[in-house]
Amino acid sequence: RSHARAVERDPTNGDLRRCLAQAQLHRERQLTLVWNQPKTTGRVHTGFFHTSTCVVKGLIYFFGGIGESQTVGAFSTYDPVKGVWTAVAEKCRPDWKPFFFHTANRVGNRIVVCRTIVGGETSCALVFDPATSKWSEPLDQSFPSRQRISHSTTVVGDRLYLFGGMSQDCESFNDFDIFDTQRMVWLPL
Repeated sequence: RSHARAVERDPTNGDLRRCLAQAQLHRERQLTLVWNQPKTTGRVHTGFFHTSTCVVKGLIYFFGGIGESQTVGAFSTYDPVKGVWTAVAEKCRPDWKPFFFHTANRVGNRIVVCRTIVGGETSCALVFDPATSKWSEPLDQSFPSRQRISHSTTVVGDRLYLFGGMSQDCESFNDFDIFDTQRMVWLPL
């Protein structure tokens, strides 16, 4: 250790000083950027991706996604304080087809899920009320200007902004649609 300090002080050996400084920085980052794999209990569905999440009253809600080779209708919650997963009862699941490439946003104490419509379905925005564990499908909500997947959404006030994404034919978009969360309708642009 004392030899390393002596070399570090040698003004003619700048490369070694930089290397030692980088090693120290790397070690400090490792100490602060460590992922924690908490121990959990409860039933969680099998691995999936392209799910969406939303937090209401300390619970993380997980919606949909893609499992090993198929779209899944998974719906579960995770309590990070207790470390407990809960698979939501079948009766509380929506009666529409499984979905992916969707988004979920908290609006007050409800969750609005925006998804692409699949053959014969009638709505793009669906609302979940965690207090009653019930889904509602706003009637006459109209539709966004285009059906899209892999979009992003955010809520500002009582408006949900849906941006970008792509068509199922992989045409990418850089426009947006607005959903009025009070009236539960897509607004004309």
